[in-house]
Amino acid sequence: MSNTSGLPDKTPFLIASLVFILSLAISLYFATKIKQEIVSNNLNVIFSQSEKIAVNFQATIDRSVFDLYTLQSFYNTQQSIEYHQFKRFTQLLLKDIDVIRALEWIPKVNGSNREEFVTQQKVHFKDFQIKALKESKRLKPSNAKAVYYPVTFIQPLVGNENALGLDLNSNAVRRSTLEYARDTGEITATEQISLVQDKLSSNDFLMVAPVYLGGTTPTTLELRQENLKGFVLGVFQVKSLIKEIKVQAENEGLSMSLIDLDAGKSPRLFGQNSHFDFTFDINLPQRAWQLQFTLTDTLRSQLYQPTLYHWTLAFGLTISCLLAISTFSLKRISSDRLKLMILNTHIQNHNQNLEAKVQDRTQSLAIKNDELSANVSQLIQSREALNKLMTELKKQKEEAEHKSIELARSNKELDEFAYVASHDLKAPLRGIDQLASWIEEDLASNDKDEIPEHLSSIRQRVTRLEKLLIDLLEYSKVGRHEEKISQVNSKQLIKDIFMLNTPSNQCELRFANRFPEHLNVTAQFELIIRNLIGNAIKHSNNDTLHIEFDCTENENAYTFSITDNGPGIDSKHFEQIFQMFKTLKPRDKVEGSGMGLALIKKVVNSYGGNVYVESTLGQGTTFFFNWPKNLSK
Repeated sequence: MSNTSGLPDKTPFLIASLVFILSLAISLYFATKIKQEIVSNNLNVIFSQSEKIAVNFQATIDRSVFDLYTLQSFYNTQQSIEYHQFKRFTQLLLKDIDVIRALEWIPKVNGSNREEFVTQQKVHFKDFQIKALKESKRLKPSNAKAVYYPVTFIQPLVGNENALGLDLNSNAVRRSTLEYARDTGEITATEQISLVQDKLSSNDFLMVAPVYLGGTTPTTLELRQENLKGFVLGVFQVKSLIKEIKVQAENEGLSMSLIDLDAGKSPRLFGQNSHFDFTFDINLPQRAWQLQFTLTDTLRSQLYQPTLYHWTLAFGLTISCLLAISTFSLKRISSDRLKLMILNTHIQNHNQNLEAKVQDRTQSLAIKNDELSANVSQLIQSREALNKLMTELKKQKEEAEHKSIELARSNKELDEFAYVASHDLKAPLRGIDQLASWIEEDLASNDKDEIPEHLSSIRQRVTRLEKLLIDLLEYSKVGRHEEKISQVNSKQLIKDIFMLNTPSNQCELRFANRFPEHLNVTAQFELIIRNLIGNAIKHSNNDTLHIEFDCTENENAYTFSITDNGPGIDSKHFEQIFQMFKTLKPRDKVEGSGMGLALIKKVVNSYGGNVYVESTLGQGTTFFFNWPKNLSK
């Protein structure tokens, strides 16, 4: 129907506007959905990283509690312990541990025995005296009282001298913690306190474990109060405890706070955040902490304003404009075509004088057709651009699904790791418990001949357990931290490691081929070589051990091999030896945690390589592993 009023036809404009609004709404909807999906995936990743940090922090605390349990067990199995015995034992516990500031022995001293006790301690510490902690945080000689709990032994002594002789019964917080541990028989942590040896810091706390006469916990409250022998105590500084996880949180773009949920006046142990995004409960003996994580402003901006969202909006706006223009043009052309048909009808009824006007209209129609063709070409280009966008979105979705599969695989590996670790950790603990019960039976029957042998076995299992924990920690770190890369002469590095790990001159090292002189390595490369050499030495059954290294160069990697003249390995055990805690001989015959080859396999796999073995019983063993060439700095 033609417009005969002489006014402009508004229909093309209205239709084009409707198309523009509808297209823009669809673009906004899909852009919002994309943004929600990206934000959700990123939040899941950040939560997973936060959870790993919290698990690492809980593991650090659990190891510290285990060390205090070990010192408590040491006192439970000994009737009396001299200072040099305490010092030697605690030095072993504190080796390679930086979260425990000091370990202490706090005996129960009756007021009537004060002078005799002080005289005995002056043999070890010339200026020893029992001191009280006043409200002004100054130390003064303690007044006479019925019971004292003085710091008698402390390790390390350097840096903790002020705490020597401090009567923990002279301070309300310390006294209440000691009494609670005494009455319950449980390890107990204090709220945050200020150490006398470091008055500038207040974010510190203590963990105490009671020790009773006879080495066992009495069954009633009255007996526990009466038979208390003293306490073993661990001194902790929060800044040392969180040093490692603080760096991990910062690397993930997170701000961290630590709260003591059981504290009254001063619950904040670290951090200043007033709000948080993720929280994790941390368990201490008789206390509850909470680890809080907050997204930094930079990370929050990146998370909630993804670049793809803005590009999608811009692309949608562009497509909407092009569709509106195309619709407007098509409607105008359609309207002109209708008018042309009407004009042709009129031309047929007029005389030939109107032919000139018909030619003008025909020429106008040709121009409009050209415009239509141009608009159609633009529409085709827009459709191709939209196809590219959909392809990119599909690719990102596939990447997200791949990351999800990787996360599931990592969780499965973690579950298997936790199950095997907990199973193998129980074995030495059960052995220690059995040996402790034998010692109790020997003490009860006054038969002390086998006690030294049992104690030696306990120390052997404690040492094995400590090595097992160290190897577990190394295993869990593989692939989780960026390693510093250095360039070394591989042959010289192998020689140096061999010299450090060779127990005698009966071990001979050989090289069969040329080795790269400028090899990019991390600390993990040295770990692989050290474990392979140590494995060959441990299992050697010959008077003279021959170890031969070889290296072949491939397109993207070097293949290193180590061959020994040891007893060899049956082929049916080739897969078993690379599993955690698996050894082919009892650990009483070959010292080890069973983690060496499993650790090597995990390291090599994390660099995209492979490790395998070739061996025949009685003819030695050869281990092969790959190391990448393009390990860039």
